[in-house]
Amino acid sequence: MSFSGGKPEQSLFWQDEETGVWLRCRPDWLPTALRFIPDYKTAASCHPNDFTRSAYQFGYHIQAAHYLEGIERVTGHRPDAFFFIAQEKDAPYLVSLCTLDEEALMWGQRLARRAIRIFERCLERGYWPGYDGGVSTIGLPGYAIKEYEGMDALGMFDAPTTTKKDLPYEHAAE
Repeated sequence: MSFSGGKPEQSLFWQDEETGVWLRCRPDWLPTALRFIPDYKTAASCHPNDFTRSAYQFGYHIQAAHYLEGIERVTGHRPDAFFFIAQEKDAPYLVSLCTLDEEALMWGQRLARRAIRIFERCLERGYWPGYDGGVSTIGLPGYAIKEYEGMDALGMFDAPTTTKKDLPYEHAAE
């Protein structure tokens, strides 16, 4: 894969056949040959096992499916693959090249389709739902409660038992 013979950050626009909503995508690099579409991402770890979690967490499968569809709709050619060039944020800045399997792209396409339908419904009704706007009572996540319970079991919340005479010499006069 080469970054010659193409253009960076080209916006592509098309109208969704089902809803009539105008859509867009903006690939990092749009190669002239349209065989492989690269997308640059940074991550704490770009090991494929870790990047799998990032892809899910940040919806990269939705992005890839949407971009592949958009490129096909605008150019008439579906690229062979969508690749993520993942680079770690810290030295030694390791890099990995990842692509999604067909199942991930299928779920990405279904989620993109769902989002387009919701967007179309909001446009139609002029109503954009959000959080209820009231005060929400929240708690701590379960893992935090377990951590604090463990600290409590170890007596870490008890008052210190040191006295002034137990302190190092320079603090004893205070």
